Amino acid sequence: MQLDKAIALSRAKQKKCICKVVMIYAKIAFLYLFPFIVMFSIDAVFKTDDDTDYKMIEVYLIYAVLLICYVAYIYDDITGATYEYKLFYKKVLVRTAISQAYPQLTYSPGRGISAKEFRRAGIFANSDFISEDEIKGEWDGVKFSLSEAIRIKKNYDLGIDNTYAKLASLAMSLYDAYMDFSGSVLICEFSKKFYSRTILASRELNTKILGEKELMDNVVFNSEFRVFADDKVEARYLLTPTLMERLNELKRYYHKFNISAAFMDNKFYLFLNGAPNRFETELFSIPPTTGTAYAHQYELAEILELVSELGHITGELESKI
Repeated sequence: MQLDKAIALSRAKQKKCICKVVMIYAKIAFLYLFPFIVMFSIDAVFKTDDDTDYKMIEVYLIYAVLLICYVAYIYDDITGATYEYKLFYKKVLVRTAISQAYPQLTYSPGRGISAKEFRRAGIFANSDFISEDEIKGEWDGVKFSLSEAIRIKKNYDLGIDNTYAKLASLAMSLYDAYMDFSGSVLICEFSKKFYSRTILASRELNTKILGEKELMDNVVFNSEFRVFADDKVEARYLLTPTLMERLNELKRYYHKFNISAAFMDNKFYLFLNGAPNRFETELFSIPPTTGTAYAHQYELAEILELVSELGHITGELESKI
């Protein structure tokens, strides 16, 4: 599909979904105002007494309860229209923008790293997340896949209306926001398997802390990562001075993210906690243009720079395993 056509289709879909949502809101507004209009009309024409007014108010209160139930019922239509556009946007516009600039890569908005694979590293807490926006292929000689793991926010409303309960709810929400992983996972594949598992956990409080740690011969590296190894010999074999220095440089360059890594099976995992949620849009945002598509291509170009950098790391490791 041509990029111009993808943009035109996305704009048309956005307009259609917006009309759908606006019509729902208009219906709710009409149903809310209709009884007021009827009540004032009856009062103006028939000059009703106080008892009749009270009865009409009672009827209206019952009507208001029914209206609230109806709004709750059709709320799914509003969220459904929003989700419909966002998914269409990714499947049509984002996919076309990526395939046009990088035809060797595949983009799957509804796929990503599984919870089982993510948790095998044991670096982060076992929180719930949505995995999406998988980009897969080969770049600069590196076979890789990148996906997002976006944490699912939990509701800690204790149902108790007092200050202490609200503070407890806020504290639990802040704790989860800090402890839960939410970002990108980049995986590079090797032709050979590692004999054991080696974990490089960022020295943050929200990563793996407990366990026997290995101190490496690089002071800066030790200040940035906690190293856990099932096989100490293999860990030192993999973490050469050059490799540790490259990871130090990576950490400095991507200082906005908390970087952790793991060597498992035949893969090298790089966890970018705090990385932005890419390729997103909103229903009531500005309609997409060619500039929007180029912005997504630029987002991917930044990722591919990281893949190229990891190519140096994986190239060194390929000769060692």
